[in-house]
Amino acid sequence: MRRALQVLALLGVGFALISWEAGRRAEGELRALVEAMDGESPISVAVDRYERGIFRSHAVTTVAEPEGPFAGAQRVRVRLRHEIDHGPLPLSYLRSEDFDGTPIVARAATAATLEREGAEEIEEMALPLSIESLFRRDGSAIVWIVADPELAGAGEPAVSGDWEELYAEFAFRYDGSKLSGELEVPRIEVKGEGGAFALHDLRYVFDYERISEVGPIYVGESQVHLGLLRVEAEGEVFELRGLELRDESGVEGSTWSVLVQSSFDRLRGGGRTHGPGDVELRLSGLALEPLAELGELGRRLESEEAGGEAAGTEVMLAMGALWPRFMAAEPSFEMPRLRLVTADGELRMALRLGVDTSEPMFLAHPMTSLPALEFDAELSLPETLLHRWLATPRPVMEVGSEMAPWVAPAEMASQRVAAWLERGYIQRQGESYALAVRVRKGAIRLNGRVVSVDQL
Repeated sequence: MRRALQVLALLGVGFALISWEAGRRAEGELRALVEAMDGESPISVAVDRYERGIFRSHAVTTVAEPEGPFAGAQRVRVRLRHEIDHGPLPLSYLRSEDFDGTPIVARAATAATLEREGAEEIEEMALPLSIESLFRRDGSAIVWIVADPELAGAGEPAVSGDWEELYAEFAFRYDGSKLSGELEVPRIEVKGEGGAFALHDLRYVFDYERISEVGPIYVGESQVHLGLLRVEAEGEVFELRGLELRDESGVEGSTWSVLVQSSFDRLRGGGRTHGPGDVELRLSGLALEPLAELGELGRRLESEEAGGEAAGTEVMLAMGALWPRFMAAEPSFEMPRLRLVTADGELRMALRLGVDTSEPMFLAHPMTSLPALEFDAELSLPETLLHRWLATPRPVMEVGSEMAPWVAPAEMASQRVAAWLERGYIQRQGESYALAVRVRKGAIRLNGRVVSVDQL
């Protein structure tokens, strides 16, 4: 019996030591994650308190807008209070649906509170969210967020939503090298005296992997679907319906490329309604090594808190040295398609900006690269839309005057269009005007005719 008690005591001590070590590792990983988020995010993320025990720890982290000259008079922040159960097999993990028998570092339950700090008081509101996190021993973690129906809209009759179906799941590695997840928001509506807000059928799925050589650049893909976003304030209405957005990025050899495709059914704002519309954007040939070196320079200057003319000069010198290698990869920007249906008709545009590398002497420096740029664009816009745009009053400052007289009245729009048609700058196609631009080795062609910059 005595030997059995000794064995149990040893097992207990061993388990406590393992749990304590898991708690130490969990604290280190949390602090590293917060530090990484704070360094790469425009918001402030910090660990306010961490109390580590043997089997459980208590921690408080804060997400807030950064302090500075542009911060609002009322500072808003989210306070996250974590109850962290240490591995390898805490009871909260054993009882959970995601238990698979694999030892873990820790499992955490988090409560979120929204705080508004004014000049005299701090308002607090418990957010209706249930947050659970699982930190694995392989350097990865997963976070689940679901709405708490008991708290959602509590005491706020103007707030309504399909809380039971709200769901988010995010997976990542502690070092930020991989990110993936999904977010589903069926419906949230807020109505008040000053206006209203509505968000319907939002779905966001993403999967990214960071390229270590270039710091914060990621490759992967994401998809966004939005049924409705509607904001009413001060008598104005903004509404977006049927948004679809997809991006895809990857590495081709030693270059980075990005593809973005987007479409929507209706866009309403400023008293006008547009749609449907769609656009496709492509970036390719972005050399990774020059981007990595430029990023490293930026991080070094930031760590040294360098600023002023000296930092600007160093960046310009680095750009000059990296420019030939960057341009040799033939970077390009393309918009194969842009289409927008307006009340005046359909607007269409396509363009491409690339580099001619046949004459390397033009690629030596940004100031010498203009002749190497290649530009192609095609534009078609409704007649009514062009006349409306040209007739919109614009301020023009006159020498010696304090006021900006308004020019370009409606009667001048027709004269300007007629002059452009006569010179061949635009061409009529039914009820639209068309324009084609082509630039090669500094020469500009409008609708096939060579023109000079002075003529424009």
